[in-house]
Amino acid sequence: MLDVLPLELVVEIFRLCLPEGHHSIDSRSFHREAPVLLTQICSSWRKVAISTPSLWSNFHVFFGFHPQRTEHLARLFLPRSRSYPLNLGIHLCLSHAGGHVSQFALQGALDSFLQTIKEHAHHARNFELSAESLRQLVRFEKEGMSFPMVESLKVAFDDWDIRDDEWPMMASFASARNLRKLYLESLPLSRLGAPLENITDVIALSHNLQQTIYMLAHLPALEHMYLQAKDGAETHLLPINAPIVLPCLSNFEMSCDFAQHLLPLLTLPALKELVISSLSNSDGLSSSTLESLLDRSLCSLKRLQLWTGEVQELPSVSAFKRSNWMMLEELSFALPEKSSLQRFCDAYGADATFLPKLQKLEFICGSHPLAAGAGECLEQLGPVVARRMANDEPWPLRALKVVWSEYDAGVYGFLANDELHGLFTMLKGRGVDVYIGAAGGDETSWI
Repeated sequence: MLDVLPLELVVEIFRLCLPEGHHSIDSRSFHREAPVLLTQICSSWRKVAISTPSLWSNFHVFFGFHPQRTEHLARLFLPRSRSYPLNLGIHLCLSHAGGHVSQFALQGALDSFLQTIKEHAHHARNFELSAESLRQLVRFEKEGMSFPMVESLKVAFDDWDIRDDEWPMMASFASARNLRKLYLESLPLSRLGAPLENITDVIALSHNLQQTIYMLAHLPALEHMYLQAKDGAETHLLPINAPIVLPCLSNFEMSCDFAQHLLPLLTLPALKELVISSLSNSDGLSSSTLESLLDRSLCSLKRLQLWTGEVQELPSVSAFKRSNWMMLEELSFALPEKSSLQRFCDAYGADATFLPKLQKLEFICGSHPLAAGAGECLEQLGPVVARRMANDEPWPLRALKVVWSEYDAGVYGFLANDELHGLFTMLKGRGVDVYIGAAGGDETSWI
């Protein structure tokens, strides 16, 4: 092949042979996969493979199952990557070493493994670290590594009950001035000794309210955030001297039970997308809290999704008519409260200037007595569809979805009502993606 094809093309073919994504290298079968496999075909292939650093730049391993083999893998791969930017992931799981490996051998392999990682940490661009125990995390930190080039960092730890002051200070990342993306599971941001001023994207799991407030107050360049709190996370709040202003945060997605406590503390002038869902102990989210957030933020929201797990009162008609709501393109509500849904539908059907940019509208219905069931929702949306289709004004709606998570006898009344059913069928005929059906399942629409 090397006699026929240019070297650059051969290298590209070799790259296409690599496993896709963040593939963890199996210490037992690595020789049967690229790039190691490419070195076993012939001497010319071996020479090209070994001399191409990019082929060795993805190194994700679990250290613990076969510690000596994993340590050997590190010494095999990382020197061959030379100074090429690394995608590096180490997952410490020493409890899986089993009784066939002595503690002395295990510690020796771990020391050598971490030393090899340390020698190449300076050219890691993406780094993932996970550990089973606090002791393993401390052992990693004791190595004194430095990651000056890292742009994306993930630190995951599967223990949610450690107090903030028990965590080690992760000084290994103190030189990471290029850090832009951050994924933290359990570890509080206050224990991450990394520069925070340039971080734009954050995924934070298993954080309580106080940890979340600290995080938001110390990330001035934040643009995108996904927050998931542990089930039943404490909502105790220490006094806040001033509201937290995040001038760049445009996408905020939270799955937690303390949105009602957190949102009043924030001002988000760049907010475009807000997604709020709940776990299990939510008190819901009042529409006044949401309206106040948007009023003081003076933002132009484009997407709003409220799945709080409780009956959700829709924002007032007057709120929807304010300038910071007028740019909405997507709306999704779970368990919409009956009377607020009726007011919304009356305004949406009667006024062509009401939400003039709305392209996608979704309602997820349930069986709560205060929430509109699927049948009621369809009955209230029917007149909207009739009036808007009869109006000569352009209607930007491109998708309408009404689903139910629990059995609702009212939907059979919808099927029996030929006039109402015909309205949604006609809407679909005009090119709108209409879905009416049960949530999940086979996703079969009744239209």
